[in-house]
Amino acid sequence: MLFHFTRTVFTIEITMLFLIIDIYLSDNLFWKLSLIIQSLIMVKKKPTIFLGKLKTSQHLF
Repeated sequence: MLFHFTRTVFTIEITMLFLIIDIYLSDNLFWKLSLIIQSLIMVKKKPTIFLGKLKTSQHLF
């Protein structure tokens, strides 16, 4: 349980890191890479949460 929680926090931190890099470079390449990394981790665990995040991220940009 604790490992799953820390892994989720780690995933969020990586996503935020890519998001910050994306803002500085004004390029969608890093955002796509972060989505790929998220999909690799999330689809194995909970596909519905990943699809929900994908929909919300499309609304943001």
